[in-house]
Amino acid sequence: MGTGDGTAGDQPETATGVVTTGQWHLLTAVVNRPAGTTQLYVDGTLQTSGGVITDFPTNTDMNLGRFNSGSFALNGLIDEARIHTGLDDANWTWASYMTVAQNASFESYSAVGSSTVTLSIQRSGNNIILSWASGTLQSASAVGGPYSNVVGATSPYTNTITGATTQFYRVKVQ
Repeated sequence: MGTGDGTAGDQPETATGVVTTGQWHLLTAVVNRPAGTTQLYVDGTLQTSGGVITDFPTNTDMNLGRFNSGSFALNGLIDEARIHTGLDDANWTWASYMTVAQNASFESYSAVGSSTVTLSIQRSGNNIILSWASGTLQSASAVGGPYSNVVGATSPYTNTITGATTQFYRVKVQ
């Protein structure tokens, strides 16, 4: 990585062969301009630290993959180049690399289960028996609610039928 103002410059470098050909690498340069420092990471691992000049203008040309003079041009492909403000630490840089390189071991995903629950209602004499696999049984006196939890209800739940009131049931799944 090199920084310069047209007169002076600084170029911290990694060791030869750190970036191998024929495979994907994440190259990260963390530049702390006020402090005049930079850290260069390859695949989430710090390879070198060095200085950067602090007086280069912020509204001039920047070249990614070569110096402004055209020298040291990259002979390869760049995918997903990003430039942002802020100073990423070593943990963030490592996690950014692992998200792509080893996502299966870095992150695990579980199967998405269905949140559909069937509420079964069965009549037994002067009772109704409500059964459901998961969730919280709720009831209301009108189909539009308001619904409230049936206190202490576990499946199967038995309720006595009375001719005086109508009751509606549903199961709330979190």
